[in-house]
Amino acid sequence: MKKAILIGGGEVDFKISEPISEYFIICADRGVDNAIHLGLKPELVIGDMDSISDCNLLEIRRSNIHIIEYNPEKDKTDMELSLDYLASNGYKDIIVLGATGTRLDHTLSNIFCLKKYKEMGIYVRIIDGHNIIQYLDDHLSFDKDDYKYSILALSNDGIEVSLRGFYYDLDRHKIDFGSSLGISNYIYNDKADILVHRGYGLLIKSKD
Repeated sequence: MKKAILIGGGEVDFKISEPISEYFIICADRGVDNAIHLGLKPELVIGDMDSISDCNLLEIRRSNIHIIEYNPEKDKTDMELSLDYLASNGYKDIIVLGATGTRLDHTLSNIFCLKKYKEMGIYVRIIDGHNIIQYLDDHLSFDKDDYKYSILALSNDGIEVSLRGFYYDLDRHKIDFGSSLGISNYIYNDKADILVHRGYGLLIKSKD
């Protein structure tokens, strides 16, 4: 399976534990600044180049890193353009860094677009210093860890789920859109399962 790490211009204040050599590294515009901060060299940069620092833009041009440059007057964010590129080139496992931060509009746009790519058969996770965010519409299994698990409904009719192995188990229970019922659960047994019977939402694994 082709894997990629996509780095955006949001907050990146942590080190990732993934084996980097397995991943194609791509940056969305100012994500280059974050990549350099993390000690990573991108293989591709996509965007309108309006927010990357001048010194780093000069550096990637000198390094002959491939750039796909867009006009600033465009219909998609640099993040979505980068995800579209990865989707069209067969990447099925994508980790997104720098997708959250002070710009709530960009943060929400990045989170909501998870649905689009999941429906294309692409596994996308947004990771920041405290959270792992992914789209939820099927069966997921987990080993015991120290994350808090939260399920948020996105569909208008809510999401119907069963939870097994959690402190708060559920049996075909409906979580309504806008409800906080699914917030801050945790794995109680050695293994746990989430089964979605109807609807879709977000799974957010968090650490304070």
